Amino acid sequence: MSTATVAQHILNALAARIKNGSVFTAFDITTDARDATDENVKHGDTRNIVHQEYGAGEFPDNYNRDEFLELKNGQAAICYYPDDKTSGDHPEAMYPLALPIGQAPASVQQVQAASPVSAAPKAKQGGSVKDGNGFICTETSKGVINIPDDIVKAVTPNGGTYDIQIEGGGLICKVADGKGRLRIASSKLGSGSKFRLAVVTNTITVEQA
Repeated sequence: MSTATVAQHILNALAARIKNGSVFTAFDITTDARDATDENVKHGDTRNIVHQEYGAGEFPDNYNRDEFLELKNGQAAICYYPDDKTSGDHPEAMYPLALPIGQAPASVQQVQAASPVSAAPKAKQGGSVKDGNGFICTETSKGVINIPDDIVKAVTPNGGTYDIQIEGGGLICKVADGKGRLRIASSKLGSGSKFRLAVVTNTITVEQA
């Protein structure tokens, strides 16, 4: 295991990345820490510390984790990113445009148009409304869906992550934050700002609402 000095360099590098709102992987933290010290910084130690910090809720609430980011070198890595970005913004991402095709410009324009005007603030505050055995959820002003506690409590995590099945899309695995809350960028769920969430066989299902 790393020495206390090495561990501190890793934590310092992690704190700097988060403060800058960076999109990063554990390997980026390893590189930053190695640049800051002559000590032997092992990537395995960095990866463990970064994952432990996230799992313990030490990351800010606005940070998310992508369990599987394909990189240009053909490998995959766990990627950490703030709400206003996606894992596809990582400089080594295989697919830089992680948003659905055609959605990025429109969503960016919507945010830019809505921000200064704020004509209907309530429409962008997020929230959820009970709908049968599920909930209709609206994205927040940060473009995030807060998954209702009732939904989260109805699912048993698999290896610490919750399975989220997107209608017509893939499966996303998410880790709850340190307060047990589960959030996901609405851009990962498809177009629109409202989605219906329900639980089916221990999986959170997402449909356009």
